[in-house]
Amino acid sequence: MRGRCWIARSAAITALCMAAVLAHAPAVRAAEPAFADTLLGHYLDTLADSTDAHFGMLAAPIDTTGLDSSRVYALDHPERWGYRKPKRLSLYPVFDFNRVDGPVMGAGAKLGAALKLGRVSADWAWAAGPNLSLGSVSYLKSLRLPNEQWDLKLWGGRATPAMDPEYQKYESSTIGAFVSGRGRAHYVRREGVLARLSREGRTERFSVGYRDELESPLATTATWNLRNKTPVVIGNVPAGFGRVREIGYELLWRVPKSPVTAQINHWTSSRSFNSDFEYRRTRVALGADLAIGRVLALVPQVEYGALTGEAVPQAAFTLGGSHTLRSLPYATVGGSRLALAKLDLIMVRNVFELIHLPNLSPIPMQLGVFGAVGSAWGRDPYTGLVRAGLDWPNAEAWRKEAGVSLVFQPGIPDPALFVRFNWAHPLGPSNDGGRFSVSIGRGLDLLGKFERE
Repeated sequence: MRGRCWIARSAAITALCMAAVLAHAPAVRAAEPAFADTLLGHYLDTLADSTDAHFGMLAAPIDTTGLDSSRVYALDHPERWGYRKPKRLSLYPVFDFNRVDGPVMGAGAKLGAALKLGRVSADWAWAAGPNLSLGSVSYLKSLRLPNEQWDLKLWGGRATPAMDPEYQKYESSTIGAFVSGRGRAHYVRREGVLARLSREGRTERFSVGYRDELESPLATTATWNLRNKTPVVIGNVPAGFGRVREIGYELLWRVPKSPVTAQINHWTSSRSFNSDFEYRRTRVALGADLAIGRVLALVPQVEYGALTGEAVPQAAFTLGGSHTLRSLPYATVGGSRLALAKLDLIMVRNVFELIHLPNLSPIPMQLGVFGAVGSAWGRDPYTGLVRAGLDWPNAEAWRKEAGVSLVFQPGIPDPALFVRFNWAHPLGPSNDGGRFSVSIGRGLDLLGKFERE
């Protein structure tokens, strides 16, 4: 019923109800044709077409691109918005694989509910590469009010996260590293505690956090994979060794009465906190989701980051990958400064509907084109070299790209999640040929996500 006004929809629903009632009457045969094949159906079709032509965009239907996937997500997660009595204890397996830890196997448990007395989680795993145990204990307490939610998270343990603070990990990255050595992230060992308090309203989120962790460099211990392929990255960039005592702030704001979302992150590590490192790290990002008529969505995003003080590798910015420049493999370039602008234009209509393949139309596939320009300069965490430029890079340091995407939105486990098949081609003197990639992420992938969405 795409493109019909609400009057036509209401009349059609009423006619359906009347047809259902009459179908149970003795005088009506069970094989009566549907109302759409009657004079009433033709009248409603004509009425809907005329209102579309007269009112234009006012008669446009609700955008079901997000609604359909949200319904799927709600069916798969019935406890997300409704109350469900929590289980006393739930167990889950732990598995990971990367080139510094090798296979990591273990188990974890969760007890309680965040909205009640709090949820306690604990996990333990054995890293076969360094023959070392990893594990953590965390506590999450949430307080939900009519227009806001407060969250307190406490964590302590030993872990091997990616060195890049903006790294977005999905299960596909672990599978790629385990099956064919596709992992490109660099890793750091962290042992210590952290705490985070956040308040999220309807249009904003503010959080403050503190961490006290010992950070250690790591060496590669596993160069094998299931397909016996040479890993795309063998070495691991050594992190700076020392204890980090750091205070961090975040502000995520959806500008009222506009499609714009803004985010500011700032981290401070100071020797006045008895930290071994002295630096300030600031990152600012803006993004918007704009509708163009009823068939296109325009998504512009910009990002700027600056690291001052000691340029430790684990606090540097990286360029390359699905969330920055798709024509570059992940984390190809790094620096103490980063500037990026990217633009996506996505067709809202299903590709299979446009090419008249009704059997495949239930699969939500969309076409898109994109372009981006970005640069990382300052001290390179991989080589130690310094690229020219202070607050802004030299003109020749910019990298540009353009490409096309095929976007699949499955709806689960996150209604805003996209699986993208990208072909990106660099532009200008840095032309090294096109690159195909498969990525998982969201439309506004430079920005954080509201937890209450």
